[in-house]
Formats: sequence, structure tokens, C-alpha cells
Amino acid sequence: MAVVAQRLEMVTRIASEIEDYVLELGTDGRLLSLQLEELITGVDTERELVIRDYLPSGRRSKSPEALLNRLESLSSTELVDPAAAARALGLGNGEHLDGAVAPRGFRLLAKVPRLPATVVDRLVDHFGTLQKLLSAGVDDLQAVEGVGELRARSVREGLSRLAESTILERYV
Repeated sequence: MAVVAQRLEMVTRIASEIEDYVLELGTDGRLLSLQLEELITGVDTERELVIRDYLPSGRRSKSPEALLNRLESLSSTELVDPAAAARALGLGNGEHLDGAVAPRGFRLLAKVPRLPATVVDRLVDHFGTLQKLLSAGVDDLQAVEGVGELRARSVREGLSRLAESTILERYV
């Protein structure tokens, strides 16, 4: 998690530096500005979803926004130091950075069309990990408050489509 969060923060910082130079370029700067906007569209949302995906469930006292603010406060040197990033994210001193972590499902569920944030939160809370969410059937999904048969089928189909496209992208 720390590495992905570090990379996303670096992209944000580089983009803000480029924006300063774009103003000085005039007409050419506008073209660069459009290209830059295209490159960084969605990075802020993705940063928050990464934090939510890997934030241990026992650490809910820290909001994703608070953790992102702590990450933003790091200097460029600290940002490339995994231990400093781990401390900023509330993961200790980095002694367990080699340990395995599992996503909870926020990023994938954010790609399912017409799925309210409250239902996403309930699904993640109910299943706990992305693996359990992906293996859940329609009946399992219906056990979650706010998920009826139609929404359960929609979520199941959306997750299946996303999983298939991800697998195909790996091999193509």
C-alpha cells in the first residue's frame, strides 16, 4: 500500500510542478495543459480508493483524507522512503513492509456502474476482502443491507466483467 500511495503522491506533485511551467509557455502551454489534465484525471479519486482499499479495518479512526494529508506533508525525500511513508499512513515504522496485504474491494466496486457509496461500504464491511467479494454469489450479496436481487445481480455481473477484463489485460 505504501508504495502505491507514494507513486500516486509523486504523480500529483509532478503535475503541480508542470502546471507552473505551463503558464509560462503561452499557446504551447495550453496544449501541454490539456495533455497533463488527461494524464492526471482520476488520480485524486484513485489515491483515496487505494488508501481505503488497504487501510486495515481496525484503523478506521483515521480517515483516508487525514492519511492523504499526512502523506502530502512529507518532503520529496521522505516520500521515496518506504518507512517514512508507512509512518505517515499509520502502518508503524515500516518493519512489516514486506508482509502481504489484500485489497478490500473499494477500487473494483467503484467501477461497478450505479452503485451508491453506502452500498459499497456495506459490501466491503460485510465481506472484508476482495477475494471473498469476488467469490460471493447473488444470494450472498443479497444478505447485505440495501442489496436486493436486482442490485445483487448487477454487482455480480459487474464484478465478473471487471475480473475478466483484468485477466485479459494481463495476457494481451
